[in-house]
Amino acid sequence: MRPLRALAIYIVVVFIGGCSGRAMALLVSAVFGHAFPEAFGGFFTKLAQNPFHRFVNRSLLGLALLGMWPLLKSLGTTSLREAGLKSPVGEWKRLCSGFGVGFISLALVAGLALACGARHFSGSITWGQLGRRWQE
Repeated sequence: MRPLRALAIYIVVVFIGGCSGRAMALLVSAVFGHAFPEAFGGFFTKLAQNPFHRFVNRSLLGLALLGMWPLLKSLGTTSLREAGLKSPVGEWKRLCSGFGVGFISLALVAGLALACGARHFSGSITWGQLGRRWQE
């Protein structure tokens, strides 16, 4: 029953904390963005302009990552190997084959999207335009 209880607590903390973390981030960014618009070089103003889903996603991911250590400790995990992570020494062949399979599958999906007309390739885009699109 202890592992199930630890997992349930982890899930509740991540989701409840993610929601409250999102609300806190929005509140702080709104207050500091309007009250002190030039504070910290306009950081809070830029933070307040981010889309709502970004706050939700980042707070959930952050709490999930931070909560992994207490969860694994409560489950009795004492090493990374017990957590399912093994040393990368001597695993280059498997690592490269994994990246290769991932690249080929992504290339197939991109090729299919191009062939079906869902996307089109624009050869006239400049590096500056590409950089601006990447930042969005």
